[in-house]
Amino acid sequence: MIKLSTVTYPVKNPVFKEITLDFNEGEITGIIGRSGSGKSALLNLLSLDNKVRSQADGDIYLKGRPVFTFKPKEMAKLMARSDIMPENMDEQLDSFLLMSRIPHKKLLSPFPEYDIKLTDAFIERFELSPFRKSSLNSLTTGFLKRTLLAFSFIREADVILLDNPTAHLDFYGIKILYKELIKSVMDGKRSVIIASNDINFIAEIADRVLILENGQIAEDIHPDKLNSKTLKKYLSTETIISKNIYNGRPLVHLFPDD
Repeated sequence: MIKLSTVTYPVKNPVFKEITLDFNEGEITGIIGRSGSGKSALLNLLSLDNKVRSQADGDIYLKGRPVFTFKPKEMAKLMARSDIMPENMDEQLDSFLLMSRIPHKKLLSPFPEYDIKLTDAFIERFELSPFRKSSLNSLTTGFLKRTLLAFSFIREADVILLDNPTAHLDFYGIKILYKELIKSVMDGKRSVIIASNDINFIAEIADRVLILENGQIAEDIHPDKLNSKTLKKYLSTETIISKNIYNGRPLVHLFPDD
């Protein structure tokens, strides 16, 4: 899906130097690391927008094509992010969410019925129906976060980039997100990349975990390989690891202070 080959980004004062990395269809990749390790910078690089491409050196491919061969609208159809704040916070929730379909819309034409029904479906799936006609600035932080996440899924992009998606979500909101993430990769055609400080969420949802350290990919592992020694090394934190009795995935517990 996405291939980076000896990529340096940004060229001036680089965070990443000559990294080589692949992201595959049908895969959820979790990115973890201490603050300043490069998690958000890697998401910015993977967004592949014009500004990013102009600041990167090396070879970057999307679906087997060099990224410079994509036109902006074509790229917008293929990429979605959850961390882009709305320009107009007075906009109604349903109108804002429909805007996610703009890259698919024909110029000067109304939104087709498919786009409207798809938007309505995600309003239901993220349980936002009571706020359909509410302005964005009237939403609580948690429901605004659900709205931004729904926006990224409505795009139906081939690549979804999520930056700390569980932040500001309550436990029920995290359950909704979990279900949508699983659905999003079931057909094997989409790649989801999540940068997060929520280690347990990444251990639960990811097919693969990248651990960043000083702008380098320090580890590229299956979540089952997360252990106390690794987390101590890269997160400077003492932990105890148990197993989720439902699926056997690691559960990370902070080691109590003396």
